[in-house]
Amino acid sequence: MTMSFYNIKINSINYNRLVSLLNEWNDFFVPSLNSYVNHIEEYAYKIYHNADIIEAYNTRGEIIGLLCIYLNQEVGYLTHLAVNPEYQKQGIGNELLNVSEQIALKKGINKIRLECFKQNQKGVNFYMKNSYKKIRENEKIVFEKCLKEDIYPKVSIVCLTYNQKKFIRQCLEGFMMQKTNFKFEILIHDDASTDGTTEIVKEYEKKYPDIIRPIYQVENKFSQGIDIHKNFIYPYIQGKYVALCEGDDYWTDPNKLQKQVDFLEAHPEYSGCFHPVKVIWEKNEHKDSIYPTKKKMRGKKFVTKEDLLNYNYIQTNSVVYRWRFIEENIQDYFPDGILPGDLYLHLLHAQIGNIAFLPDTMAVYRKNEGGIWYDEKSRVIKYGLAQIKFCYYVWKNFTDSSEKYLNETLLPFMKEISNIYYENLMFDKLEILKETYRDLYPKALSMQGKIIKKYKKYKKLSNIFITTTIVSIIIIILLCSKIFL
Repeated sequence: MTMSFYNIKINSINYNRLVSLLNEWNDFFVPSLNSYVNHIEEYAYKIYHNADIIEAYNTRGEIIGLLCIYLNQEVGYLTHLAVNPEYQKQGIGNELLNVSEQIALKKGINKIRLECFKQNQKGVNFYMKNSYKKIRENEKIVFEKCLKEDIYPKVSIVCLTYNQKKFIRQCLEGFMMQKTNFKFEILIHDDASTDGTTEIVKEYEKKYPDIIRPIYQVENKFSQGIDIHKNFIYPYIQGKYVALCEGDDYWTDPNKLQKQVDFLEAHPEYSGCFHPVKVIWEKNEHKDSIYPTKKKMRGKKFVTKEDLLNYNYIQTNSVVYRWRFIEENIQDYFPDGILPGDLYLHLLHAQIGNIAFLPDTMAVYRKNEGGIWYDEKSRVIKYGLAQIKFCYYVWKNFTDSSEKYLNETLLPFMKEISNIYYENLMFDKLEILKETYRDLYPKALSMQGKIIKKYKKYKKLSNIFITTTIVSIIIIILLCSKIFL
């Protein structure tokens, strides 16, 4: 393979030159090679005898790029990609990667993995731009790429669970009963459950290892204020479409995913679709109902971004997105520590296309004491700051900082939260609120005065109306009595 300024060769380097090169290029690797390899000579021997070595040479015959790939198993493993700094940003790394993938395909290997240290941010960005997807992340990030598109699941199901032993089995059964003509994966995050939920998830992982991709936390991340979706789920999504379902909810229609994917395949103008769900109360506090109601939908065939700014029509376990973040990095769009995160995700997709409404009821939303949205007062006390942060970023990113949203939604809500914190002597959170929103907080406090003025005006008009009505009735009675006399 010949380029205008460099040549690509395979396995042409000899062992001594490889040892010399790895020592010479020690600091080109991030971190440096000798920081994690005990003996470079022994490591070079392993590479030389077990891997395919792809080299890039300049016109003077000097090696300016190197990549090794192990192809001895069903999955290929890349290691030691480096390009001489003088020749970087010239596409050499991309070409080395392309050649390694071609070699893998010729040997019947469709999947390639690699590990990249977190501190190697250039490397992380490079692999992501070349369609390598994160599958695990600790001190190193494990990337994976399927070389044939049909190997990837078409749909990624995202499920969060914590202490939902009573419900998680029904949730997982709802996933596994889906009848589809495509592959799907289940990304399930167990946030260090203590009630036996973890054991049930592991049972299903063992039964369906090719479908269920679990993430087990040792410490509860949600209580630490860490955004689980953003940090542990979204970076590992492989599907073209994404479905959501919390661990205490479940799907009831075995054709749900097929129906929604078929619709989106046939209607590329939509960024997602959703359907009604049945709402049930665990302790029968209220009658079962359908959400959203027909009255609320008013015959809508889809919802827009503007619709969602006024009301959340989309229950979490009803939506399937045409995932907009296959090429874009969701980290650049999704703020940390907001609630509700699902509505923010609805809005992000509604930015690029309307979200269609399908009429079939295909899931159940369960109201239970363990759910965040079960009791409004306790939710506000615990997560009021996250809800305000949600409103703030909606105002900034979806309304063009409109005065209407500010005055009718954000400021009144900030005032409401402030009153609740004051009533419950939560002065630490009041201080956070005040410091975080220095410009807006005084305006929120002044909302009470405006409301009182409006109320007094309404009261005055109301009193005038009542007085006028009473006087009119008396006059009518007097006139009628005179007529009949």
